[in-house]
Amino acid sequence: RVVSLHRDLLRSVPWIKRAYTVPMTEPIMRSLITESFRAKRGESDVNNVNRLITMGRMELEETLMLWKGASHVNNWFEAAAAAQAEKAEKPKGFLENFYENR
Repeated sequence: RVVSLHRDLLRSVPWIKRAYTVPMTEPIMRSLITESFRAKRGESDVNNVNRLITMGRMELEETLMLWKGASHVNNWFEAAAAAQAEKAEKPKGFLENFYENR
């Protein structure tokens, strides 16, 4: 069910981009969606997985039915891009932290 939800989200990216005028390219949008799924990959509690699937389906339906505003969709993608950029940032070494906190 998780793979099915992921595929449905990836298939709807072109439509979401047009409908909500998302200022990102489709490959970037797809990578952000995939990264959000990978962030939850370690979840092992069946009840929590079922809850996440249900929430994901509801989010997708609300988006496709145009029940969300453009700002909601754009803010999600911007926040996901910021989180990915922060994660990709090189971690500071000991000396950088030491000199920064003097």
